[in-house]
Amino acid sequence: MGQAIYWAKVEDVTGLIGGITWPPDQTLMILERLLVRWLSEEEIKSGLRFETFKPDEPFSRWERGRIFHPEGELRWEKIDHRFWVVYVGSDQVTLPETFKRDESLQLGQPVDRSYYLWGKRINKEALKTLNRPANAPIFAEFTVGGILAEYPVDVPVDQSPKHLKLDVAEYIDPKTQALQYYRFKGVSWQ
Repeated sequence: MGQAIYWAKVEDVTGLIGGITWPPDQTLMILERLLVRWLSEEEIKSGLRFETFKPDEPFSRWERGRIFHPEGELRWEKIDHRFWVVYVGSDQVTLPETFKRDESLQLGQPVDRSYYLWGKRINKEALKTLNRPANAPIFAEFTVGGILAEYPVDVPVDQSPKHLKLDVAEYIDPKTQALQYYRFKGVSWQ
């Protein structure tokens, strides 16, 4: 099975995403609000979401995002009222006709890597102190005097992980050994 890059430019990314079949139970999403206007208090609180894929999400409301699973990743960014969309992964995927295959970059087989993210998982006692549900999968970076940053992650969680890792496929140029491209594949725990 080969790897390929496809791209599209659309006004509605929600419809485009709805035209793709996503593997159940393996697909995750990261959604981001960009500071292109004043955000409400609620938009600030929910400005970054890292969750299990929800097909009924209104994706066009998010300026930037990624949907990914072990075989491929779709990412988008809104620029000048249009969404620039890129899919990288298996060339066996069925995409809507809007997508064009990019032949300019020849991808080899990906190299799998993992990168640690976001400090440590908050334990049950700390969650209680913070007024959070006892089983909430929240990872945090701590500093003297409190929490520097808190990251709720709504993805399937092992019962006792301490660290979250992002699994990535990196495409390395065989001649130069330079990184050509990368895509997210999933998460794992340690």
